[in-house]
Amino acid sequence: MMTLVSCHTSKSIQFSTTFKGHSTIDSHSRGLAVKNDLIVVSGFVGNVSKINKNTQSKSHFVLDSIEDFRDVHINKDGALLLVNSGNYGKIVKLFPNGDSKIVFNQDHVFLNGISFYKDSEIGFAYGDPIDSVFTVLKTVDSGAHWSKIDANALPIILSKEAGFAASGTGIQTPEENSIYIGTGISDTARIFRSFDNGLTWDYKNTPMKSGGSFGIYSMFFKSAAEGFIIGGSYLETKYNKNICFYTKNKGKRWRNISLGLPGYMSCIHGNEDLSLLVTTGRNGTYYSLDKGNTWKLKSLTPYYSCIVTHSKIIFSGKNGTFEIIDYVLN
Repeated sequence: MMTLVSCHTSKSIQFSTTFKGHSTIDSHSRGLAVKNDLIVVSGFVGNVSKINKNTQSKSHFVLDSIEDFRDVHINKDGALLLVNSGNYGKIVKLFPNGDSKIVFNQDHVFLNGISFYKDSEIGFAYGDPIDSVFTVLKTVDSGAHWSKIDANALPIILSKEAGFAASGTGIQTPEENSIYIGTGISDTARIFRSFDNGLTWDYKNTPMKSGGSFGIYSMFFKSAAEGFIIGGSYLETKYNKNICFYTKNKGKRWRNISLGLPGYMSCIHGNEDLSLLVTTGRNGTYYSLDKGNTWKLKSLTPYYSCIVTHSKIIFSGKNGTFEIIDYVLN
């Protein structure tokens, strides 16, 4: 076990790796979800792995005619909702017995991510714009059926504006009725917001570096008011000046917390009280014990996605790399 102490805070943390290997072989894995003892990792060409968080026992599925499952949600009944990103916008429901059903299917829609209110049947998914409006989907029955949010309710896009599917975390539903969606590629990176269950929407500009391949790649909102955005560029990976920001007032104001990060990051996540924040990407994995005021290098191992629970950090990445780390905060 390794103990690390921050010189800027009295807090310390102990890490212990309990598993490091692969969830699958030679299949990039960006989708990551955890519920109770179940971890689900999803990825390229329809690969899905279900892993027990404590024993690391695994079952594996491959669904046909899938390009890339870049995000996944675990329903309360153990069924999975898997989001295909590519030329075919598909959401597939995988039942606990192994049966599967396509519950949304539209060609030429690139879907980026999915998110549900906690312990709720209400959830949202989003995709890149069609006819100058983002594609935002809603379900009220745990993903059995999906409807499109009225285009007139959504902000009109900026030139070239789109989302990112780097880790499926460009959409957040931190509290009932509250939804956030992050954007990039255009000159300004924005967050779209709804506080009435998707009925009406507005937006806030952010100071995140945007344009070209820059923008918001990941978000983590602890509540409707408090959250983090992170990004950069997967093409210009060493740019690190304006890639991570914190808000405590729903995006009205932002604090730059990029200092200490090496560049592009594809995912950010934290525990319930934000005493631990973790971010990962091509430049490695970093953590903060003070809400991003200071960042420490955890490992140079790159991952696409991470999730922090009350006691574990779980990673998935390129070619199916997979890691579970136990941690204790002191």
